[in-house]
Amino acid sequence: MSVQSANFRKKKCIVPSCLRTTDDGVRLHRCGDNFAKIGKILGRSTITKNSYICSLHFEESCFTRKGGLCPEAVPTRFLDGPGDAQGDVRRCSVPRCSRTENEALLFKGRQAFRSIGIEAGADLTKGWICDEHFEEECIDDRGRLKPGSMPTRVAEVRQDDGDGTVVKHISVRTIHGSNLKLILTDDIVEDIVDDLEEVDTRTENSNLKLQLRRAHEEIESLKRTISLLHSDINTKRSRIQTLEEELAQATSSWRQFEVRIVNE
Repeated sequence: MSVQSANFRKKKCIVPSCLRTTDDGVRLHRCGDNFAKIGKILGRSTITKNSYICSLHFEESCFTRKGGLCPEAVPTRFLDGPGDAQGDVRRCSVPRCSRTENEALLFKGRQAFRSIGIEAGADLTKGWICDEHFEEECIDDRGRLKPGSMPTRVAEVRQDDGDGTVVKHISVRTIHGSNLKLILTDDIVEDIVDDLEEVDTRTENSNLKLQLRRAHEEIESLKRTISLLHSDINTKRSRIQTLEEELAQATSSWRQFEVRIVNE
């Protein structure tokens, strides 16, 4: 059994005021060999090279072209309190939307959304994107994006409802009449692989929990069996002790009888 398989706790950001997980739409990066410097910045001496810190705390220049963290990168953003800098409320970055985290589910922009962003005239590789721009089937019942989900509802259409112009976001697929063609760049492939690895980990942990539960039930059953055997052994010991006492008494009576016969 691997250490990773046995770890049921969700990986989360080590910044005390953050503690986000990948469910919050951020990417988690290991501190690596730079852990001592990061620990000093955060004032935490317990940080190791295997501790995780989320992408929200780094400048864009801290990342490689593939979205990985540069070896010497240190966190400089949003270290003093929850949410965005200076307590700002997170907002959707899609033009003419700006729904806040208090109104909708927000997901972190990523490189995999670049092609759709170009079609819609928006940069969807950073910032936040609300659930309005994803099809319903893209979000699971726990409010998380399913692997491979894309924000296709980012194109604008204006409608006059009589009280004024209303801006709605419709699916890019509706505009083109077919599925949007995506270029599988290294960034997109990496995002898809990360999503699949996370699903595999959740599935693996779920199966392992089931196995442990069954093993626990078997152990409890064995404990009950052992308890019954102990009880049976104690009963037999008590019976043996009684028989030994009866045998001793019978032996004593027999000797007394022999003595009486000899004397007569």
